[in-house]
Amino acid sequence: VVRGYLDVAVQDLTSGIAQALGVSTKIGVLIQDVAKGGVAEKAGLQRGDIVVAINNRSVSNAEEFRTRVAQTAPGSVVDIVLLRKGQKQTVRVKLSGLNDQMARADLLTRREAVLGWEVQELTPALAKRLGYDVEMGVVITNVRSGSLAAQYRLRAGDMIQGINDQKIRGMDDYADALVSAKAGDDVWCRIRREYRSYYRTFDLGIKLPK
Repeated sequence: VVRGYLDVAVQDLTSGIAQALGVSTKIGVLIQDVAKGGVAEKAGLQRGDIVVAINNRSVSNAEEFRTRVAQTAPGSVVDIVLLRKGQKQTVRVKLSGLNDQMARADLLTRREAVLGWEVQELTPALAKRLGYDVEMGVVITNVRSGSLAAQYRLRAGDMIQGINDQKIRGMDDYADALVSAKAGDDVWCRIRREYRSYYRTFDLGIKLPK
């Protein structure tokens, strides 16, 4: 069965993310990655867009977004209503099929679900709010209770500085490193955690299930 597919990675729009992005809405999904050269990028979707509706029907969370896309036939043209820098606009995109290719965004989403974390690229505004003195990186925004990330005591606000010896400067580095990791292997992460007057860096290995 070939289902509708849009090559983006999305996450729920939490109140913390909405505040960091300076938007008032708390309903929608945040596009955290767009596959290079895919249909989403060609249609004009961008990382950081907030999707609020598909074909004029509101979207409240990431699970609903994925379900609505999957239930739409491949080749269908859909109107995606989104917020970009606070402005509402509509992007028309032609869906591909899930089996067309082993899409990077789909694998990234599944890997994150297994690990149990959600991340966001570090912006100057977010760095200031969290107390970081750097402006490049990827920050964990949510850790699911009972997940692998929770078992390793990771928490929202931790910065991922490296994965498997690859320096993480933003979402592109993060996605490349996580997608290239092999199932069953350890994912070695360098984590920076900020405290009130200091920070510490530590390494940990999380085994990626097969």
